[in-house]
Amino acid sequence: MRERGEAALAAGVAADSPAAGPVVAELVAAWLPTQAGTADPPERDDARARRRLLEQLEAAAEPHIERYWQLMCAATGRPQPPRWDAAGAWTAAALRAHPEPGPGVVLPPAPDAQRALYVYERVAAHVTALVDAVPEEALERPTPCDGWTVRQLIDHMTWENLMITSIARDAPRADQDADHLGADHAAAFRESVAGLLAAFTGSGMLTRTYGPYEAPGALFAQQAAVELLAHGWDLARALGAPTGLAPEVADEVLAAARGIYGAAPRTEGGSFAPERPAPEGAGGADRLAAYLGR
Repeated sequence: MRERGEAALAAGVAADSPAAGPVVAELVAAWLPTQAGTADPPERDDARARRRLLEQLEAAAEPHIERYWQLMCAATGRPQPPRWDAAGAWTAAALRAHPEPGPGVVLPPAPDAQRALYVYERVAAHVTALVDAVPEEALERPTPCDGWTVRQLIDHMTWENLMITSIARDAPRADQDADHLGADHAAAFRESVAGLLAAFTGSGMLTRTYGPYEAPGALFAQQAAVELLAHGWDLARALGAPTGLAPEVADEVLAAARGIYGAAPRTEGGSFAPERPAPEGAGGADRLAAYLGR
């Protein structure tokens, strides 16, 4: 179970996204046999089973319980139980977001590959210009992303580009918590954009499918544009800059976001809050931010 949670985390699957649903189903299926012999064991994947698994994960995460098992293993000479850490937190969040089995994965239709590439290029150009303009003294400013500074936000956008690039190379990264910017945040971000564009155009990614659900590669370009425009809006707000980014394609990005995330639950502490009304006459980027709960 831990390995499956780690794989989902490394692949950038948001715990409250539709893509997490089948991962949760796999985890519950692997866990059910371990409950044989317990009081009133669950026999199938349903809401009751998921509540019990979540309760067990939450209990195991308590520091005093974790310490108890460490001491017990040390006293008996048994190997230490593996620590779930980030994978356990991801699994618990996914169980909260998916409290009962869903209908399975329903991927949005594959977008036109060349159009998806163009949209990403336009969004990336606007956000790159914004990142280039961030002075060193602004890196510690807060952003609309709770708990993230400007530097952390740029690092996250950089990592998303690097992550999708690594998927194109069939070697998904697992270093989300590392520092991806180094001493030059603007250069690191530009390089990540260039690397992803090269992956889109040079690796055949846009015409391939990925994973057990055969997600079309062009969908990654579309999702990258959604994430970049949403976080570009966050960055603009943090800097006091105009938020009307990529007006030539922002409406398309909003439509893509509705297709990708339309079924995603809006949970406390999740990727985005409940949708908010957009100001009258708002442009595409501002309406995207409102849709994602900004």
